[in-house]
Amino acid sequence: MNPISLKGYLVLDKIKDGSVGTVWLARDGRGHEFALKQLGPQHASDSSQVRQFEKEARLTQKLDHPGIIKVHDYVAHKPQPFFVMEYFVSENLKVVLARFPERLHKREFQVLMKVADALAHVHSRGLIHKDVKPENVLVSASGDVRLIDFSLASTRWDRLLHFGRKVQGTPLYMAPEQIRGERGDARTDVYAFGVMMYELLAKRPPFLADNPAKILEKHLREKPASLRSIAPAISAQLDAFVLRLLAKDPAARPADMTAVLHEITRWIKKDTVTRLQQVVSKPLQYPKAQEVPSTV
Repeated sequence: MNPISLKGYLVLDKIKDGSVGTVWLARDGRGHEFALKQLGPQHASDSSQVRQFEKEARLTQKLDHPGIIKVHDYVAHKPQPFFVMEYFVSENLKVVLARFPERLHKREFQVLMKVADALAHVHSRGLIHKDVKPENVLVSASGDVRLIDFSLASTRWDRLLHFGRKVQGTPLYMAPEQIRGERGDARTDVYAFGVMMYELLAKRPPFLADNPAKILEKHLREKPASLRSIAPAISAQLDAFVLRLLAKDPAARPADMTAVLHEITRWIKKDTVTRLQQVVSKPLQYPKAQEVPSTV
C-alpha cells in the first residue's frame, strides 16, 4: 500500500482486519514503529461503538505487565479514532498451534504460565478480560507472549450494570455463566483459560460442533472428555486439574488466575521426559465447523 499520514504517524502496511476495525503498522517522526488500531468506518458513526473503543484503549493503557500489549495513547481522530500500541512481531497462538507447532515444542507450559501471569495482573486491577482465547495471545519466535484485545473487558462497576446487556464472547471459549448472561468474575476467565490449556495439551478444544449454538450447549451441558483419553502420557493429576478449570459451576474452579499460575508452575517443574511425551508434533486439524464468529 502507499504510505499515508495519520496524525503524525506514517502508516506503512496493514497488519490485520478485526471485528471492529483495522490494525496498521506505522512509524512516528523519530523512526519508531507502532501498531495503530483504528475503528472501522462502519462503526465510527455509532457513538456507543466509539465509547466502547475508547474504553478498550483506556483500560488497556492502565495495565502495566510484560505479558500484556502496551497501549501508549488514544487519539480521538475524526471520523475514525485510533490508539497507539507497541508493535510486537508475532503470530497469534491459534496460528502457531496450527502452522508452527515447533515454536511450542517443550514450551506449552511456559506459554501458559506467561498468559496466566498476565491474566493474574488483569484480575488484580479489578478487570475481567472476557475473551481469553488463542487468537488473543500473541507469541513471538522466541516464545515471548502478549495478551491482546480488551474490547469486551469489564470492570467491577460494569458487572453491577451487566443485566440486560447482550451476551458476547467466542463460543469455543465461553464459560457457562457467560453464555447465560450472568454476572461474571475472575473465574469466567479461568474457564476460558482452561479451554485454552486443554487445547494446547490435547491439540483440540474440548468442544466442537457444526454450529455455534451446539458448541454453547456443550459448554452448558456436556462434560469434556478426559485429556488422558486423547493424550495418554498426561498424568491423572494434570488431567484432573484442567478439568477443574472447566467446571460448570464457577465455585468449583480456582478462585482466580493467581491460584492457576501456582499450579502451572508446579507442572513446569515436572520431569522433562514426561512433558516431552505430551508434545504432539502434528499441527492442529479442525473441521471447518469450528470457524465460528467472535460474538453471539
